[in-house]
Amino acid sequence: SQQRAADIAAAMAEGAAEDSNDRDEDDDRVPKGTKAGNVAQPDGLNPRVLPLIFLSVLFIRAAFPPGARRRFWGTIKYTICAPFYAVYFRDAFIGDIFTSLVRPIQDLVYCLFYYSVSVWAMFSSTSSLDEAGDMLKNSWVLHNFALPACAVLPLWWKFLQTLRQAKDSGQHWPHLGNAFKYLTAALVIFYAMAHPEGRRGKVWIASFLGAVVYQIWWDVWMDWELLEFVPLGSSSLQPMPSEVTRLCNCLTISSIPGSSCQNIVRPFISVLRRVSTFVASNKISLRSKRLYARDAFYWRVLAYNVCFRFIWMLSFIPAYHFSKSGTEVPTLSIDFRTYVGAFISVAELIRRCLWCVIKLELETIKVTDTEREYEPLMSGVDGMAKKHLNLNTMDEKFGDKQHPMHFMVSALQFESQALMLKGGISPTSGMPPGGQGQTKQSRCTFSDNFLRRAFIFELIVWAAAFVGLSVLS
Repeated sequence: SQQRAADIAAAMAEGAAEDSNDRDEDDDRVPKGTKAGNVAQPDGLNPRVLPLIFLSVLFIRAAFPPGARRRFWGTIKYTICAPFYAVYFRDAFIGDIFTSLVRPIQDLVYCLFYYSVSVWAMFSSTSSLDEAGDMLKNSWVLHNFALPACAVLPLWWKFLQTLRQAKDSGQHWPHLGNAFKYLTAALVIFYAMAHPEGRRGKVWIASFLGAVVYQIWWDVWMDWELLEFVPLGSSSLQPMPSEVTRLCNCLTISSIPGSSCQNIVRPFISVLRRVSTFVASNKISLRSKRLYARDAFYWRVLAYNVCFRFIWMLSFIPAYHFSKSGTEVPTLSIDFRTYVGAFISVAELIRRCLWCVIKLELETIKVTDTEREYEPLMSGVDGMAKKHLNLNTMDEKFGDKQHPMHFMVSALQFESQALMLKGGISPTSGMPPGGQGQTKQSRCTFSDNFLRRAFIFELIVWAAAFVGLSVLS
């Protein structure tokens, strides 16, 4: 029995030696630099270094050559520093485009974070390049600060541009109306960014729809001036609809108790009659001055803008953010679960491109019409006021005078300043030119200074309201 046990032990030892030799042969087949059980990778460069090389080239080209990049970054500077510089058409145009590039800007910021973390991991002894993606996915700074800042800043810059335009023109409308558009959109967006999907009730949905309707109206009637009311003429003048007439008669009957109630109802009846009469005697049509021959082009652009205008605000809302405890909170879960995120970005870029086409068409028409009015306006401006129409200040902002942009923006600047001078207001001081030095006008000068300061204080209140309401939301 002892001999049999020894034979069994020898056989087991021989089998274990053969298994060990087989494993050694398998390990020899695995290339160096890889672990058993992982996908074999050849020796050499880590594939994750290739995006870093590509981003390095992009970063270098963004700064060099300096002479060619100075104009680009100068344009960006005048757009984001709106309160400190006058806002011309180019600056306002770029500010509008920035509000539609939120998602591409967020992608660039993500690439910048990935580049920084990856370079740090390459030279770190505690982390590897393979962990860069997980570090960014769980980064509180990236998802709670950097990416939301990319959504907040374009709205803030555009809002400040409208306030600066109101300050330079000295008029509330239409600049503060435009500021109200961005204020309402910012409140709706910031609430969605800070709260999970389950906490958005009917009030938020109603606010979202109201903001979209206001934005559509502003695009069509203010930014594009695409539609206008055309009188039907006396031969085709339509009477007030019978339904409106019966409604007005029902509201004006003597059975309404109390004269105070009639005084409350009477203004509404008057407004209703005027509106119904105006609608019955006018029709809505495209503006008479257009550069494109086919009317169908304008109606298609209008339909696309109406159908996809809501995407503009959705593009600001991120997919998720992290709470203070580090828990992932979804804010737009449909974004990363489906292809809706890519669709939102593409659809918004297409909508903004069409918006730019109609906006540039309108400004071209205005500049063309303004050129015909140069001489009549200049003939009515005295020598003291002509110095305010100095277009040489455009050289600092737009470069050489021979540049086409110089002529276009100078025409727009001339148009606004000449109209102010025609009304007796100085573009620089806000007072009538030549109005100083007389006793009778000194009181008006004091009153103008007070009103101007009060108007500036009102604009400061608008900016404070934007910040305060955004924080509260």
